[in-house]
Amino acid sequence: MRADPVMSAGLPVQLRLRQVNGRDVALASSAVELPPGKHELLVDCRVEESGSVRRFAVEAELEAGGRYRLVANATARNCEAVELIGD
Repeated sequence: MRADPVMSAGLPVQLRLRQVNGRDVALASSAVELPPGKHELLVDCRVEESGSVRRFAVEAELEAGGRYRLVANATARNCEAVELIGD
């Protein structure tokens, strides 16, 4: 699973995976490997233009061998939602 810098609504948006199942993820990490099954993710979403940061809890059901990424739905002012999608 990865959380890459992305563009949403034409704006630079940064997603940072903060925790997985209550355990902190290193700030330098842009990807993590997780076993199949249910996981609780805590994700920060920052819109560069406004400096707005919102935190989202995302529940994920991962399949063995699956590749996933976090995607933001954002406006010029803030992040509206974060979801996990399969690649």
